[in-house]
Amino acid sequence: MHQAHASTSNSLVRSSRSSLRSNDRMRGIKDKIAQVCITAGGLMVLMTLLMIFGYLLYVVEPVFRDAKISQAQHHSVQDTSKIVAMGSDELNEIAYFYEKDATLNFYPLLPSSPPASQFTLPLSAQQQISSFAKTTSDVAFGLSDGVMIISQTDFTLTYSDNGRSISAGVRYPLGEQGLVIDELGKALIKLAYQRDEEQISVIALTSDHRLLYSRLNAVENFMTEEIEWQSQRYELAGAPAKIDKLLLTPEQRLLFVLSDNKLYIYDLTSGSLQQPRQVLEINEANAQVTDIALLSGGSSVLVGNDNGTISQWFETNGPRGRRLTRIRDFSVVGSVTKIHAEPYRKTFAVINGTGDLELFHSTSEADLLQAQLTSPAHDLQFSPRNNALMFKTATGIDFYHLENEHPEVTLSALW
Repeated sequence: MHQAHASTSNSLVRSSRSSLRSNDRMRGIKDKIAQVCITAGGLMVLMTLLMIFGYLLYVVEPVFRDAKISQAQHHSVQDTSKIVAMGSDELNEIAYFYEKDATLNFYPLLPSSPPASQFTLPLSAQQQISSFAKTTSDVAFGLSDGVMIISQTDFTLTYSDNGRSISAGVRYPLGEQGLVIDELGKALIKLAYQRDEEQISVIALTSDHRLLYSRLNAVENFMTEEIEWQSQRYELAGAPAKIDKLLLTPEQRLLFVLSDNKLYIYDLTSGSLQQPRQVLEINEANAQVTDIALLSGGSSVLVGNDNGTISQWFETNGPRGRRLTRIRDFSVVGSVTKIHAEPYRKTFAVINGTGDLELFHSTSEADLLQAQLTSPAHDLQFSPRNNALMFKTATGIDFYHLENEHPEVTLSALW
């Protein structure tokens, strides 16, 4: 009986040992699976973090990318001195330029673009272009008989079974007859112009040296429900004997008149047009003013000098009210030939004394780009989306692609 009990005990021990070995194997398998799962989970978390970091780097990297340009096309023009304005469509497929002989020329920028075409402005045989002013969307022409005509390029996209196509044309927002600015019929030799849906403002210098201000207000006709323009005409007093350039702010409030090194400032909303609100000497010491331009919004004036200095002037409040004040400077190689600002950002481009390009951002005070052009330039124009630049040279128009996505971001701005 004792032997039977011992045999049973041994059997139980062996069974227990076998069960323990089996449990150890299962525990080992489970531990291995847990180890693999935890390691895989950790690796997946690490990979996810790396992917997030990579995506953030992909998104942020263009912010710090330097501005650069690359030439895409040269369009030959027989006499570039006749070109008064130029531009392109938003997609950079068609470019255009106006000439003094009242022609508008379109030409292709891509192989898929429509062929070159030409339109003639609706001028009479007695009318000639004597001045012009370009805004974001329009080009206004002052004529030899005191009339102003407004032209606007018209790009139309159409879709068919063959794909998308674009066509170019021209329209006249205020009619082909134009607006009479000077009732005496004198030539408009200098012109500044702005318009919105409710008001149009025109500043014109006549050939007999009268500085005219025409304001047109939109009024709805209750009978026809059409918009009619009611005009008011004024003559600005206190203007200088010599006028080099006229600038009108987009909100149609301030007029800047450049005369040699002096800037005359008129407030067109003050109710008093008998004298300028402020007169400033804006040139650098021992230098001459070569060009002025408005920054986007018209809140600042850029002044270029023949010593290469560009000064920025901004309205500030003082004891005598709002006055234009110098706030910062930029410099270029040689003299300043031409200044042109983007319409919606604080970036501006300068053609320097060698005919090359220099690009700046006013708020960040950044020198974005210095680029030597294929041919020295005399004038320039941004594309509507600010991703291209057009340069007028001695032989034609050069079209450059521009990469300048985030000009406002600099290390100093981040700091």
